[in-house]
Amino acid sequence: MNDFFGKEILDRVRMANDLVEVVQWLGVPLKRAGASHKALCPFHKEKTPSFHVNLRTQSFKCFGCGQGGDVFKFLMLREGLDFSAAVRRLAERAGIALPENATPGARGPTRERRERLYDALAKARDWYHLLLMRDRRAETARRYLREREFGGAIAKEYRLGFSPAGGDGLVAWAKTQGIELAALEEAGLALRSRSGLSDRFRGRLMIPISDDFGRVVGFTARLLDPGAKEAKYINSPETPVFHKGRLLFGLDRAKRVLQERRTALLCEGQLDCIRCQSAGLGWAVAPQGTALTEDQARILRRYADEAVLCFDADSAGQEATWRNAGVLLATGLSVKAVTLPAGEDPDSLIRKRGGATMEKLLAAAADVFEHRALALREKLDMRVPRNHQRVVEDFTPLLALVESEPARLRAVANVCEILGIPTEAFLAEYARLRRRTARPSAAPAAEAPLSPEAFRCADYLLRIALTEAPGARMLAAHLRPEWLEGYPLAAVLAHVLSAAKKGEWQEGWSGAPPDLDDEARAMLASVLMQAGPSNRKALVADLQDNLHHLERQHLFRQRDQILSRLKAPSLSPAAQQELQARILDVKKAMQRLAKSPNSG
Repeated sequence: MNDFFGKEILDRVRMANDLVEVVQWLGVPLKRAGASHKALCPFHKEKTPSFHVNLRTQSFKCFGCGQGGDVFKFLMLREGLDFSAAVRRLAERAGIALPENATPGARGPTRERRERLYDALAKARDWYHLLLMRDRRAETARRYLREREFGGAIAKEYRLGFSPAGGDGLVAWAKTQGIELAALEEAGLALRSRSGLSDRFRGRLMIPISDDFGRVVGFTARLLDPGAKEAKYINSPETPVFHKGRLLFGLDRAKRVLQERRTALLCEGQLDCIRCQSAGLGWAVAPQGTALTEDQARILRRYADEAVLCFDADSAGQEATWRNAGVLLATGLSVKAVTLPAGEDPDSLIRKRGGATMEKLLAAAADVFEHRALALREKLDMRVPRNHQRVVEDFTPLLALVESEPARLRAVANVCEILGIPTEAFLAEYARLRRRTARPSAAPAAEAPLSPEAFRCADYLLRIALTEAPGARMLAAHLRPEWLEGYPLAAVLAHVLSAAKKGEWQEGWSGAPPDLDDEARAMLASVLMQAGPSNRKALVADLQDNLHHLERQHLFRQRDQILSRLKAPSLSPAAQQELQARILDVKKAMQRLAKSPNSG
């Protein structure tokens, strides 16, 4: 993703956005604590502050949930953005103009073109809303909302609207406003025929759909004439700014609450979502239809650790719940499901019994495996052995998505108790089905990691390399790459030392490779939060001590590997002789190192 931006641009944007200021700008109050700042973590619930920001290294780290990184990563987590969107947002904040060809949009529609579409969509939303609130033709829409008990306050807050039935109202109005008709067509608001442009949406209640920035990108339109032979709901078509499978309705309003609760409530439709949010359930969102996509699940994972599915109680809703649970589990979310009273949906339930009743149901939501088992118990006669087999076949694909073995065994135990299936029999059949579908792995065994002490030394040297120019130059002259075998940030340290050799050293995140993945960024944030040497004399002594320790650990690993190979059966005499010679070389090196004045 960083390929869209040159290193110079990233450094300029990063340096122009002080992390302490950005964290507070995004609603996290910081308090000074020695050389750093701290706060309650915005990414998980806690009572004691474990979220720290280091002003000098421009790094943040939560020692509770493990999140960490630089200013880009903080914005990505806080606002649920991808990397390129975070760069653009921070560039705008700092007044830095990004070259058009440096953004992902340059590979698709230009930014200017997208802005024209956003403008056309926003103006259309406001026009539809004005008609709903004031135009006599919208009485059917107002009556429908009154019947559903959506008052004027909700209509105003969500900018609900009305599209007239004539077929040319929006197009005619757009001409008077100077809106480009080409933009109207490209935004999915108008259709072209031989006779020209006409309105796409006619005689419908208009529900605006916004992206996570709050920009209108499309509409869902609800038919108001019950006698019309048309689809009850239609959506905007795919456009350069509207991608149905990548949007969650209500996310722009819910994302802050989601981050605080780390739990998302998934409703089936937009009106259900509006009802929930209006009743105080601000963590509600809705997919654009009953089928959740992988993209939507990944977006949700940015904000939450758990999802609660609240679909209709009929058989179609139950199957949608199970299907969507698999998509969510695949992203690492834990999943629960709510059982609504027969014939009810969130909207009708809240209208009849209030938001407090809905909250109680949510609090009692069952793990999705239990929820499925309870539903199957009503449908299947578990006295029939074949139904035992059907249950295991039904559960196996989703159980396989649960990474935690204890959590999987706990789910199996609960399912078996509900359905009266022997746990041992269930697990045996589950294992058989998994073996049948498993693919052999060709991946090599992971290399043994460094010892804890060697790991600590490598972390310290990396911190010095990124914060002390003299230390980086010294390390570039004396640190050997093989001493870092098994260290996950070895490539980062090699990158920094290579730059120091070329006279291109930069401090902190500017000196790190720009293409680090999330795990590496979190680890690097931890490194940069560590304390450094107190003075130049301490710096030199600390570097020498840590270098000697890494070299010694490397020699120990070499010795152990050679001894292990010597134990191999059917080893030829020549191979034995070569390995024994190498053992002697390693022992001599260890003796020389032990005599060094810096060895400890």
